[in-house]
Amino acid sequence: GFLYDLAKVDLDNKDVLSRTNQLIAAAREKGALIIHVPTVLKEEDDPDMSKYSTTGELFKEGTWNCEETITHGEGDFVIPTKTTNAFTPKLESFLEEKNIKILFVCGFLLEVGVRDTVMSASEKLNDEVEIFVVEDCCVSGTRTKGQME
Repeated sequence: GFLYDLAKVDLDNKDVLSRTNQLIAAAREKGALIIHVPTVLKEEDDPDMSKYSTTGELFKEGTWNCEETITHGEGDFVIPTKTTNAFTPKLESFLEEKNIKILFVCGFLLEVGVRDTVMSASEKLNDEVEIFVVEDCCVSGTRTKGQME
């Protein structure tokens, strides 16, 4: 979507989407719980969507800017959010309910959504859950082609 140009170095050179789908498939085979937390904005949620991008359609439901390319499987849980920080009260409650003790985080824009999610989870979970960032399954908006080689 709108952030593609910012992240295309990682998407093209690291094959992040394929790696993430492979990781999720392997985790499913081992019986791991898979949770997707997409950022989705609906017009009725925020009629002034222009504040999210110059086109006004960043994360807007039904547009390329919100299209998911990660494969959802049977038994996966989807907890949509209206923010780039995936660690919402709903996700926190879900993790507590399922007694999750290890959390692997993958995502789009390591410097924004992934960082904010990990920081919030670390702060709120007080070391009750081990948190790992799977860097090969994250997109960075600051790497250049030269840094990838």
